[in-house]
Amino acid sequence: MTSIKPIEEAFMNKTLCKTITVILTLLAIASVLGAVTITGSGVLDLSNIVRYFLIGFAVVFDVAAVLTGRYGWKS
Repeated sequence: MTSIKPIEEAFMNKTLCKTITVILTLLAIASVLGAVTITGSGVLDLSNIVRYFLIGFAVVFDVAAVLTGRYGWKS
């Protein structure tokens, strides 16, 4: 009966990794959409800086999604 426990834990870890991968991918998509649609005007226009940060966040989210996805979908 103790041999089943590690299998269940491995399944839960893989399911958790798959869920985290999907969430990180959705966050990356939201960051890219935010970076594309941001507009600014006025004296103190920080839209370019925000755009760079959002693109950087998207890259970080994608790298983390790929790393967790490789573990989650590994057979």
